[in-house]
Amino acid sequence: MRGRPHRHVSSGLVTVATLLLCVQLVTAAEPGSGQVQFFEAQIRPLFEKYCVTCHSAERANGKLRVDSRAALLIGGSRGAALVPGRPQSSLVVDVFRRRGNVCRSFEAVIRTRQIDALTEWIESGAPWPQQEKQHTRQGPSAGQESNFWSFAPIRAPMLRDVALRAWCQQPVDRFILDRLDGAGLSATPRSGKRTLIRRASFDLNGLPPSPDVVSRFLQDESPDAFARIVDRYLASPRYGVRWGRHWLDVVRYADARDLIQLPAGSDFREIWRYRDWVVRAFNADLSYRDFIQYQIAGDLLRLPDSESSDKDRLVATGMLALADFVPGDVDKDLMVADYVDDMINVVGQGIIGLTLACARCHEHKFDPISTEDYYALAGIFFSTSLVDDIPGNPGNTPLVRTELLTRTERQRIDEQIARQRQPLREIEEQIAEIRSRFSAFEMLTITWGESGVTLHRNGRLAGTSVGIKSISRDPNINNLMIGEAGSGKSVKFRGWLAELQVYDRQLSEPERLAIESSLMAEWFSHSTSAVVKTTPGNESLLLHFRADDPGITRAADGSIETWPDRSGREKTARVMPGVPGPRQVSMNINRRPRKVLEFRGQESMSASQPPPLAGSLFLVYGRAGTAQGGERIIGWEDSRVGSHGLGLQPEGENSVRAILRNRGKSGDVLSKQAFPIAEQGLDVEAVTRRKELTERLRQLEKRRKAASDAFEKLARPEIPQAISVREGGPFGTRYAGFQDAPVFRRGDHQDLGPRVRRRFPKAVRVSNPPQITSGSGRLELSKWLTRDDHPLTARVIVNRLWQHHFGEGIVRTANNFGSLGERPTHPLLLDYLASDLIRADWSLKAIHRRIVNSAVYQQQSVANPRGLAQDPENRLFWRMNRRRLEAEAIRDALLSVSGTLDGRMGGPAFSKLSTPRRTLYLMTTRTGAKTSDYGALFDRADNNSIVGKRTQSVVAPQALFMMNDPFVMAQAVALSQRVQVDVLAGRTQERIHRLYQIVLGRFATQTELEIGRRIIERDTRRGWVRLCLVLLCTNEFIYLG
Repeated sequence: MRGRPHRHVSSGLVTVATLLLCVQLVTAAEPGSGQVQFFEAQIRPLFEKYCVTCHSAERANGKLRVDSRAALLIGGSRGAALVPGRPQSSLVVDVFRRRGNVCRSFEAVIRTRQIDALTEWIESGAPWPQQEKQHTRQGPSAGQESNFWSFAPIRAPMLRDVALRAWCQQPVDRFILDRLDGAGLSATPRSGKRTLIRRASFDLNGLPPSPDVVSRFLQDESPDAFARIVDRYLASPRYGVRWGRHWLDVVRYADARDLIQLPAGSDFREIWRYRDWVVRAFNADLSYRDFIQYQIAGDLLRLPDSESSDKDRLVATGMLALADFVPGDVDKDLMVADYVDDMINVVGQGIIGLTLACARCHEHKFDPISTEDYYALAGIFFSTSLVDDIPGNPGNTPLVRTELLTRTERQRIDEQIARQRQPLREIEEQIAEIRSRFSAFEMLTITWGESGVTLHRNGRLAGTSVGIKSISRDPNINNLMIGEAGSGKSVKFRGWLAELQVYDRQLSEPERLAIESSLMAEWFSHSTSAVVKTTPGNESLLLHFRADDPGITRAADGSIETWPDRSGREKTARVMPGVPGPRQVSMNINRRPRKVLEFRGQESMSASQPPPLAGSLFLVYGRAGTAQGGERIIGWEDSRVGSHGLGLQPEGENSVRAILRNRGKSGDVLSKQAFPIAEQGLDVEAVTRRKELTERLRQLEKRRKAASDAFEKLARPEIPQAISVREGGPFGTRYAGFQDAPVFRRGDHQDLGPRVRRRFPKAVRVSNPPQITSGSGRLELSKWLTRDDHPLTARVIVNRLWQHHFGEGIVRTANNFGSLGERPTHPLLLDYLASDLIRADWSLKAIHRRIVNSAVYQQQSVANPRGLAQDPENRLFWRMNRRRLEAEAIRDALLSVSGTLDGRMGGPAFSKLSTPRRTLYLMTTRTGAKTSDYGALFDRADNNSIVGKRTQSVVAPQALFMMNDPFVMAQAVALSQRVQVDVLAGRTQERIHRLYQIVLGRFATQTELEIGRRIIERDTRRGWVRLCLVLLCTNEFIYLG
């Protein structure tokens, strides 16, 4: 009997738990657009990649499914797998952290930021789209895109016929009034002039109007007085600071990624140049079409012959370089895929209002964006380098940087360096003169490219070209090794980028060959030498070289002797004797072996076939049994950089007959030219003279080294650099060069599907879209985005302008114009503004004038009962929304009214909150050191995200900051001093009025005068400071009415 009550209790607990779970399932709120985007981009791919195979409707190991929120809440044999709000209690977190052997079959290594995303998702309540049917698109289907409002063409609508046309000041008013009439609502009366000028000043310049400007405006009774104030604010350089900040929210701007752990080369700490360019672009009213094209493909645009625009086009591409990724990721292919995804995301959400990145792992669940669309676009950015020199940097990868010099600046720097280098140049001219005096050897010289040749003797360095170190990192360098091979054997010579194949036939003696490849790092340090072992008594030879314009040289048997190198050393590497037989040399180019040269004996010295690429390489590798017809030489010349000489020293009488030297451009058939060569050996006098010259050369080389060291120690002009991007995928990854991207199955960069030709999303239709035929495709993308008939770009930006003036957009989901976004409250108004922007040659200032001079913008913010009852969210704009100033505007206003604001623009960010400059220039970082908590306190944009609209919180710490922070107190002190200087002592009432004019743009009321007097009288020493602080803490100061 005792067990029965226990069972009742247990049953009751189960019932309660079940009811609570049901309530939780039923009451789970529909997630917002941003939450859905986060889930689709970060969370669903984790479950689909690692969990669905074993935990779905088809197969539910441990009775657990992970294909819906409800299934995770119910859990399996181990209980609930998900506890919203409590990641520490959620089984899925333990699985991904591999704690407690929860899932024995789970062996994947999950990245820290993936676990962080999962934790963040659970902490936010684990929002999951209510429409959970897998593989079912909820938005417009393929072929029906034009029926969805945002994919339909923009058409300029007819102006609406309204009853109160006298109320309308701009065409936009008629669209607003038409909707109000339909809802039975009326507009709110026009605001007073003090309210209007304060509103316009903050909206357009981000600062309060000065008392003098307010006074002049109040006295101006002309009908266009306000329009002229608007023009004044649009012409002010402060306009660019204000509206540049709005754009920087969208492109996830930060001044640095991490100031503590990340090396400067891997951080974008010069990105402030991009921020300054954005400010200049807004101030200059650069057309929005050009504004977008500069940022996507500025380095590829052909601009007017202007030195400033030449710099701007490079700096502007810094927008792409702000991508969110981990430079230290050891998986460089994944690192590149991550920054490509971020570039797609900023283009999608920021410019055309589509969540394109949701199609990285699967078909977009809600919009007509396929996975193929995603990777077709990804190919454009995979063919673009944001990072530099990946093979040499397995850790933190440096970013691409571009020198910012105009032609005039470059010429001036070159002249300065030339003056500094003059002593060194004089010594080098003497060295060159001595080298030219080796006349006895001139006719025996085989020209060699400055790109470099290195000779090894018995595995040791015998001679080094002067150019080898400077080009050791060049991706076009090839590594060749030559030597004897056994009869009937084929030998492959492998280099970093190419293979050289030598096919041997009819060898009379079997010989042993051992070859080791040298990589680029070894070329540079010479720490390892590749050795070709041949028959006893012969030497080994290793060559590294590259060139653009080839020359072919033929000579007889003999030994190759280098001229003295810069250290004055010289050694001889003996050439191996010839063996009769034809030779054919070919090289692998783009993985296809191509014949370069064939030699069949004395008479068959043939012209090169047209080299398949500029900079391609070929080798004359032939021999004959006699001195008369024999040759055993490798020849090369690069006319672009000059030549480096090697000499032939004849071994016997009549051993050298002729040198055939063929010249021509890449792709040309090379013509033969014969040069006579002396047939006798060198005399004793010549050898003696050569030794004397060699000794002088050694002495000059010592002086040259001293002069070179002195030159290196001189201060060099500082050359500004910009964070930018570069054409071609990152060298050292699978994306090097220009190529179409493969589909990543389920977003896995190691599970590659078919390649997709680079193009633009099919659902977004424009007439005659540009075709990508060469390069990355960024130039074509920039032009596609800014076509006049593009259905999204103009709509998205005019909606952003409207939102920043009214607090809410016509479309309230500024970054999402897809099916999960909200529909426009005034679709005709949106299309009117978009078409008006295009008609105005994409001028943003023209749209500002339309909006700010409208009657709907100039309404009061006072609510009326009928409006609140029918439209409590003010979606029909029957009144002006009351708005709190953003973090930047609050701080800037404090500095402005105190009289301490430093109006200097541009330059690197500052880190101290007390620095009296505009808050746009206050240092922000993504991770690591945070210079100030001020921005987070007042809802500054998250610089890890594409922010379409900031949150607005009202919390106690904000009030505590305004009352107690030393920065605010310092502004109150400065403000009190300003008031006391403006108005003579003894005039307390006038001073109080002046204070109210400065801070709130109006005079004090009688009650406020009395309160002010009492505060001042109670504390004669600090009273004015306290009164100033009171006004700075009022809602009226930080809110726009």
